[in-house]
Amino acid sequence: KHADIIRPKFETIINVLEDEFGGSDIARWSKPLGGYFISYDVLNGCAKKVYELCKNAGLVITTVGDTFPYGRDDNDSNIRIAPTFTNTSELDKACQILVVSTKIACIEKILSEMN
Repeated sequence: KHADIIRPKFETIINVLEDEFGGSDIARWSKPLGGYFISYDVLNGCAKKVYELCKNAGLVITTVGDTFPYGRDDNDSNIRIAPTFTNTSELDKACQILVVSTKIACIEKILSEMN
């Protein structure tokens, strides 16, 4: 019964990520068959910025680096997404905030490397 409740939340996020970033180098993610998290990797050097932008927009996501020893992600690329606590009415808005935050952080990084 629990899986029936959380599976659609995971599917929603995966579908949004595939629509927005599928086939790009900006982000990649896991497609878990169980558990409570999606591992979401953005361009190196962008995870903390994505976290900050999400937080400023009112979206709380897990702390960047949580999946690494001592919380240290040397690539600053991994974010752990936990959709289990969100209700489905808030999920679409949360996905859009995550997508826009990812795009802003990655575009800023790409532009800074061009100079």
